[in-house]
Amino acid sequence: MSDSLSEYEVGLLYLIIEDQGQTDFSFLAPLVEEQSLASVLLTQATEAIAGLALKTCHELDVPLLIEDDVDLAKKIGADGVHLVNPKALAFARKTLAEDAVVGVSCGPTRHEAMELGEQEPDYILFGGYADEQDPSPVDQELVAWWLEMMEIPIVAVARNEEEADQLRAIDCDFVARC
Repeated sequence: MSDSLSEYEVGLLYLIIEDQGQTDFSFLAPLVEEQSLASVLLTQATEAIAGLALKTCHELDVPLLIEDDVDLAKKIGADGVHLVNPKALAFARKTLAEDAVVGVSCGPTRHEAMELGEQEPDYILFGGYADEQDPSPVDQELVAWWLEMMEIPIVAVARNEEEADQLRAIDCDFVARC
């Protein structure tokens, strides 16, 4: 497990943003001050936009993760990757720096979660966050079970503030918002 996730406060915000060609990431600064922003995940990233996001994130001392593009993460010096397809976990570990964060998305079952846990990612994400993924709420029973039984930190996706509060109430490690 990378050092950046070994010590953390419960319920920190994990922000998911899509690369839509924006060049100004100053909106992140208030989130750092107001909500204990733990990490930013940039989805559908281009090199140019990822580089700008990385600069802002590093100025704010917030890790930037790139979705599913290990080569881009390495090229720009991102803090890690989030893999929607966990089959790339071994490649990410081999390609990225030893201290890079490598997280994976998980389906809705305990069995799948345990199988992913055996591969020792830095964290596991429960819940869908993209249009092509399941828009239903994260299974809070699965989250509670994982928190009780396993040591690998989890990120749980909250579709709204009510769900985020519910996840914080069960001491979820990180709460993701899009």
